[in-house]
Amino acid sequence: MSDAESVSVNVKVPRKGKKVPRSRSGVVPQRPVAGASVVPADLRLGAQAVPVVSRSRDEVQRTALLASVVGQPFEDVKFWVFSRRTLDGAADTPLPLLANSSLIRKASLHFGFLFTAGFAESGIADMDAPYPSTRLSFTEFYDYASDSDLEDQDEEASAAIETVSLPVDEDSRVHDGSPALADEEKPPESSGKGKQRATPDKSKDEDHAAKIAKPGKVVFLEDIAYATWKAFIVYAYLGELNFAPLRSENKTRPSRCLHSHGPPPCSPKSMYRLAEKYDIVDLKQEALKSIQSKLSPHNILEEIFSTFTSLYPAVQAMELEYLHAHGGDTGIQARLPKWLEAMEDGHLPKGAAGIVASLLAKYTAPPPPPSPYGCNTTTSMYCNSCRRTY
Repeated sequence: MSDAESVSVNVKVPRKGKKVPRSRSGVVPQRPVAGASVVPADLRLGAQAVPVVSRSRDEVQRTALLASVVGQPFEDVKFWVFSRRTLDGAADTPLPLLANSSLIRKASLHFGFLFTAGFAESGIADMDAPYPSTRLSFTEFYDYASDSDLEDQDEEASAAIETVSLPVDEDSRVHDGSPALADEEKPPESSGKGKQRATPDKSKDEDHAAKIAKPGKVVFLEDIAYATWKAFIVYAYLGELNFAPLRSENKTRPSRCLHSHGPPPCSPKSMYRLAEKYDIVDLKQEALKSIQSKLSPHNILEEIFSTFTSLYPAVQAMELEYLHAHGGDTGIQARLPKWLEAMEDGHLPKGAAGIVASLLAKYTAPPPPPSPYGCNTTTSMYCNSCRRTY
């Protein structure tokens, strides 16, 4: 199925011979459509372009708050994020989240790159506008099918909902779940002949900008859950996290109360995936620690043989270390045959055979030789290189 439509009306066309800038996600600025308006430079939230990498989170937050006193909006970027998993595995029900772009850029260099002028995500749109009717409100390409941060669709409610496929402009697709600029209403086709581009009229541009109720950036995230992104925004603001139990723990997930003073709960696996995607090292380490703290003999097999674990070597190595350390547990040994049968039937992800092989190697290794002096102990070896006894 086609990806969603994304049309930008705030992108400069490079001069002949000049390379078109391309973001890391592969999104290329769209050429202006004939008759489209361009927002004047003085309305482009220029204060948000100040580098934030060298400043602390508190300094960035303080700057944004002080700027809001003189009229600079604190929330200058709006994200549309899918919140629900349908019965057929698609992600839908996009919900809005507001944020300060400087704090988001401070948390992730990825967004500092995407928000740079010249890329589609740097354009200005109306943050008060509803979800575009010209854009698909679901995706079938959400690549984390077991994401516990997505709400599951109610079977009864699904009977009354009919999914409608909306038309997509072939020239403005968004690939690989990358963020995309908000869709704008398409202007009428130019009545001029040939392929000559229309020259924007400055007075018309100013009139167009004046019609924007709340100017800012609008970004669509197609491969991150609403609950995960909400928790990430709070992390970008406060550096705080509230990880929910793993689904394999069979514990009740904490309530997502909108009026709570603490950070909203999210899955540590979903947050690890986000941190890996946007290369946020500290956040990835925090999520990994949370996953490790939630392992037990009751859920280690379910976790280590999951598709999620197979995708991330650091997670697999950590869980394999835990399994080796607790492999003698009677509960693990009792449940292991069921997982071996699943592997035999081809129901486990790639890498499962290697995990089983490592277990066999550990527990079928020959015992160390006895002491040559008849002592009731095993032989210890001494390494002349590291000078350790083993």
